[in-house]
Amino acid sequence: MSSFGDLLTQHAEKNPKGISVVYGSRIISWKELNDRINRLANALHDLGVRKGEKGIVMLHNCPEFVESTCALQKLGAIPSPMNYKFAPREIEYQTNHSDSVVFLTENLWLKNVKEAMPKMPKVKHYICSGKSEDMLNYEELIEKYPPKEIEEKVDVNDVCALPYTGGTTGMPKGVVHTYYEFIKHFEGILGFLLKHPPDIPNIGQITFNSVDEIKQVFNTLLEPGFLCVPPLF
Repeated sequence: MSSFGDLLTQHAEKNPKGISVVYGSRIISWKELNDRINRLANALHDLGVRKGEKGIVMLHNCPEFVESTCALQKLGAIPSPMNYKFAPREIEYQTNHSDSVVFLTENLWLKNVKEAMPKMPKVKHYICSGKSEDMLNYEELIEKYPPKEIEEKVDVNDVCALPYTGGTTGMPKGVVHTYYEFIKHFEGILGFLLKHPPDIPNIGQITFNSVDEIKQVFNTLLEPGFLCVPPLF
């Protein structure tokens, strides 16, 4: 195992009908999740996104956040989760500071994103979940591309995510996380669980825009369980 993408592929092959994500009444199997991630990854690759490049993920608690994050990671690209409550100047700052070339969002936040767009020249493509006249449609891209696996080598020392600090004492700063760091994080959790085994399967729960939610995705891939995505709050 070297990345989230490898784990997703393994789960889809060995436990295709197993539950991966629960979102309200929607239940997503490992095969369905992996297929959708592969489709999006192939779409992003066709748009020119390559290993080492960054992409903003500005989505609320939803399966699309998991899909967007993992699709970028399967390419060896680096997701930079963004707080969907950001004002236009904050959107502009993180996008430009991270050198992001693609921006994945949803129509709930279009007003602020569109206000910031003219000042984000490095972004080549905007992808929107929901209706938007001047952005690529998220579901249409997934429907258009095949679920074939991405043949990109991702190493444990590669950068996994680029979240930003809260900026309470100054401007937010990007924090680089590698896959190796996440593996060590899990080893610590595993050591605790071996000493204190739980009575129920692992149920990961994500919140928005932080590295913790990416860790929950990773923990769910490594432990026997599923990811519970609470609705927008």
